[in-house]
Amino acid sequence: MTILAKILTVVLLHFFLFVAPSTAEIISLNLRSNNRHKILISEFKFSNDGYISFVISSVTATSTSSRPDTSRFGFILQSPKVRNRFEFQQNTICPLDFKLNTLLFTFQDLSHDPQTSFNKTYTITNPGMNSLFFVNCNYESVVTMDGRVALYNTNDGTTKTIYPES
Repeated sequence: MTILAKILTVVLLHFFLFVAPSTAEIISLNLRSNNRHKILISEFKFSNDGYISFVISSVTATSTSSRPDTSRFGFILQSPKVRNRFEFQQNTICPLDFKLNTLLFTFQDLSHDPQTSFNKTYTITNPGMNSLFFVNCNYESVVTMDGRVALYNTNDGTTKTIYPES
């Protein structure tokens, strides 16, 4: 083994031993006149220092019957255990109302200007595998929105590494 190969091996070994891993996923949201009631956005394993950041814009919700209730659209997190319990009761309750889900926000939290938007980061309180869903409980409504969701873990609660989308 050459000296260069030995040095490279030592450097790489130190890099992998002393640099704590940081994981992230970035999702682009582009819903157009979507009427689905529950949309799986991502499944992600959060650490104790996990976060979700939302940047949502150009949100519109329309209904065939009346003005949609903005509190009936939103984003939730579900753990696998909660997901199994919820699916057993899914025909009787809106996921936004199921107390075991973690409600992140509803459209009621959005700004009310002509270009409705939202920009907020949430700290994860239940680490482990979680599923992020968009929920529409206005069953006669369609939603259009653009946005970006970043799900990530940090090494120390402050330093995050999010890699650009490829």
